[in-house]
Amino acid sequence: MASVALPYWQEVDLTIPLRLLAGTETLLYLNERRGVVVTVRARYTNVGDTLPAELAVMYTVLPSLEGTAWITPEPVHRVADVAKLLGFPGRYRVVAIPPVRKRSTLFRNRPAVIATAGSLHLDGSNLLEYVRARLRGERPETQLSEVRREAILDRAQAVVDEYTALKLDVAYRIENSALFDPAVPTTQALEVALVRWQNEADLLAMKELDALASEVEIAYAVARDHAETVGFSHLPGAKEADARRAAKAARLAERASSEGERIAAQEQVVRILESLALHYLPAALAGRKEISPPSG
Repeated sequence: MASVALPYWQEVDLTIPLRLLAGTETLLYLNERRGVVVTVRARYTNVGDTLPAELAVMYTVLPSLEGTAWITPEPVHRVADVAKLLGFPGRYRVVAIPPVRKRSTLFRNRPAVIATAGSLHLDGSNLLEYVRARLRGERPETQLSEVRREAILDRAQAVVDEYTALKLDVAYRIENSALFDPAVPTTQALEVALVRWQNEADLLAMKELDALASEVEIAYAVARDHAETVGFSHLPGAKEADARRAAKAARLAERASSEGERIAAQEQVVRILESLALHYLPAALAGRKEISPPSG
């Protein structure tokens, strides 16, 4: 039986086996009083497996989106089984939602939010209200003032610019290689969205343009979060240690205090990239150029 991807903001069939969920899915269990966000992450034994060998099931009770607790996966077979373990009595509903984003920067911690697009901001304080409105058939985000076409174009362009910058960051690309491997489903979805944006944006009316920009933003958020979660483990096991050395050398080249130190680190990166020979890592020549200091 093939795996399924759940459309966001739609109610989920309670009888669906959890093993059929594709990749990582985020579910909101809710009733009249409370909500619980559940993340189901599939773990596969071999590349190409259609069904996971095991499941990691985690939850956090709203309004928190920060902390998560584990559910023992053995007795959890269907969507409804999770509700029993969470203590949902009587009537409840389950809705598929975009993933929770929990990223930190060098300068500050960003609060956890739901990965959304445009001016829509969802966190633990307003998620339940928004989902209940969607279940009633409403679209709360349409009540916001209409974003000008140029602002929509800027939103998608910001994704394109950031993604391009990450491609040129040799160390980041080695450390989070899944973001650049089209064989990864989340990356493939991002690349499809970016191609659609490039080919269709100029032809779309405002509503369709906004929807496509949202698709690009969410696809990027999902792909980047996935890549940063798996990190070096995306690489073949035998090559992971070499990749770690290449990333460390690339970081050293970036902050080198002398030209000699920079060149030595740069050459080490190039040698390792040549030996790794993975199509989704920077090419050796590109690696040499991209970790060179800016001219002028």
